[in-house]
Amino acid sequence: MTGSLFVWWFWMGSLFFRLTLHPFSVIQPIFWLLVGLSLLIIFFADIRYMIIPDEVVVFLTVITLLYRILLTFFGLMQPIDFVWAILGSVLVSGFFYSLWRVTKERGMGFGDVKFAIPFGLLLGWPNVFVGTFIAFVFGAVVGLGLMAAKKKTLGQAVPFGPFLVMATVATLVFGTSIWQWYIHLLR
Repeated sequence: MTGSLFVWWFWMGSLFFRLTLHPFSVIQPIFWLLVGLSLLIIFFADIRYMIIPDEVVVFLTVITLLYRILLTFFGLMQPIDFVWAILGSVLVSGFFYSLWRVTKERGMGFGDVKFAIPFGLLLGWPNVFVGTFIAFVFGAVVGLGLMAAKKKTLGQAVPFGPFLVMATVATLVFGTSIWQWYIHLLR
């Protein structure tokens, strides 16, 4: 599975988000490979142990910040987009923190709050909202399915990290189209 994901992430980094400007022809695929590996670790660690490792969250945050800084420095990303990505990251992590506090740490783990930082940086503005919405939809569907199958009850915890990971991937691929569709509906 890991090998398949590496091939997929390499393809995504070198073909889907194709940047030909050197050094990005090398940096970009490596960045997406590291992102893919980090998301894989988060996905399975949260399912298996109900924890999102801090080291992975910090690593993902640092490489994403460095990548966005490089994109901005080389003129491949507008500085205002970098600022908006940081703002989106702060907003979504603040939202998750509020949920964590309001539910007295029962509705969401603090690992999810921390993971919201690189989640927002990866997706950027306004896709961070699309990704958050998708994660909650995935979580609700799976949670209701588990309750219907009597595998979980209403008070039992379901790890949210895997839904954030799946939403990250879905949003990276379809986020802009979903956002444009939604904005078109509002007009």
